[in-house]
Amino acid sequence: MSRSLPSRTTRRSRGLFRGKEVGAVSPQSSTTSKRNVWTAPKTQQRLLAAVAGAALLMVSACSGEAPASSPSATSAAPSVFTVGTSASISTLDPNKAVDQAQLQILNLIGGTLTVFNADYSDVEPGLATSWEVSPDGLSYTFQIASGLKFSDGSPLTAKDVAATLDWVINDKGSWNAGMVAHWASAKQTGDSTVVLKLRDPQQSVLSLLADPEIGTIMPASKLGDEKFYVKPISAGAYMLKSFDPTNGNADLVLNPNWTGPVPAVPEIKFVYIQDSSTRGVQLKGGSIDLAENIPPNTLTQFTGDVEGSVTPAFGGNFLIPNDKKGILTDPKIRQAVSMAIDRNQISEVIWAGQAKPLYQFWPNTSKLSHPVLPEKVDVEGAKALLAGTKCESGCELKFSFMPGQQSTEDLSALLTEDLAKIGITFTAQRVEGGEMGTLQSDFGFDFISSGLYDYVDRADILLAQGVQSDGGTNALFSGYKSAEMDALIAKAISATGDERAALMQQINEQFAKDMPLIPLVDWAFVNAKKTSTSQWVTFEPTGWLRVATKG
Repeated sequence: MSRSLPSRTTRRSRGLFRGKEVGAVSPQSSTTSKRNVWTAPKTQQRLLAAVAGAALLMVSACSGEAPASSPSATSAAPSVFTVGTSASISTLDPNKAVDQAQLQILNLIGGTLTVFNADYSDVEPGLATSWEVSPDGLSYTFQIASGLKFSDGSPLTAKDVAATLDWVINDKGSWNAGMVAHWASAKQTGDSTVVLKLRDPQQSVLSLLADPEIGTIMPASKLGDEKFYVKPISAGAYMLKSFDPTNGNADLVLNPNWTGPVPAVPEIKFVYIQDSSTRGVQLKGGSIDLAENIPPNTLTQFTGDVEGSVTPAFGGNFLIPNDKKGILTDPKIRQAVSMAIDRNQISEVIWAGQAKPLYQFWPNTSKLSHPVLPEKVDVEGAKALLAGTKCESGCELKFSFMPGQQSTEDLSALLTEDLAKIGITFTAQRVEGGEMGTLQSDFGFDFISSGLYDYVDRADILLAQGVQSDGGTNALFSGYKSAEMDALIAKAISATGDERAALMQQINEQFAKDMPLIPLVDWAFVNAKKTSTSQWVTFEPTGWLRVATKG
């Protein structure tokens, strides 16, 4: 799911970029097992320029290992840590969680069956103490820890786990539907046993269950109740003290029923600040501790007790055409636009060269990376493609985005210059949040922009939310629908080894042919923070926050 460049970020597609993750506290396999929070490695690379980041906060368990960097003995943890977000949200329903702020909050309050380990290479027990996978990969049997409680003190049982997973599978309105398209059912088969059945194998099941929008367990009796999602409960280290759906502001405090190590920061606030400049001013003034989605060209202004950083991630930034209505339903026009865009200039001007130009669906940071688009701007080739289309003699295309994001303004200016060379008038259309939502749902736009990223290097999320027609987000809000692409995705998700790699490349090639989205540059997170409090709450490549624990 925000940031500067995009008009929207979705969880794996959120706004434009995602931010540095902070290890958070995550439920472990039993009430007696150790839970810990880890911080970002000291060796983590920091880029000093790039666009729009996100601060997705997640609670993630570690096996009692010491943080990579510990708070100094002379400093005191802040009583409140405040995040200035760039997205306003109206619900905390995980099935509707695609925007950055939603996922940040769910990551801190949610309890999940599995949690990622320190380097994201595997998962560890969370609410589940153990699991078994059938030889055919179609059945996952989880043993649920005993004595678990939700943040309100009510028991968390296998019944709640099975009901939550069943809701995730069967909620046809879920924005995350594509991620669980291979899942068939979830049932409680014993006092502490839950069995998840799949229609087809999917190698990322266990890691998906660690994701807040898929795996957050909630009370069986509350699922589907919209009123509940204004102040939901789960089993993370934090709980909601308040949430205002009219402005997206939220206040989180410690969960008294959390049995793991106590986070050192007792309260975390999320404050929606639409304008990126205002977020920077409030950070410098001390009213917030972390400002997300800061324009790269302002990072040098943060000195002393505040500093900026850019962190690359597994994703890309896209210009999103309306593939469902209007003249952009013609793939030749979309391809022509792509050919006319100077991605190197976008990378240098907006990201200071730190976000690489993207010539494919897969991010350059992925093991699947294999560029399939021409890297040289081809104005004459673009004009040739426009011959016989509704843009042959010129046309006007509007670029809709929310005001207050300087990087998006800069992108609009650069694209205006590029497309003028092929006779297309590219017009900026600044719209407020409510109007933007209407434009997206009604497909009343020509172009919008967004980012698409994942926490780790796996294909499921990028495919489901980026190019799968029934993945839940209408192919990143583009309305793209291709039977060929959907068939390739279905095969690829179930495949392994060389077959999987070959299918993923076929998807990349189909993407280049259809051009449902126009790739610009890699995804990265751009944030600014107070150095005095960042030792207690750190931000990592997954876009999650990691909170230090007491002692």
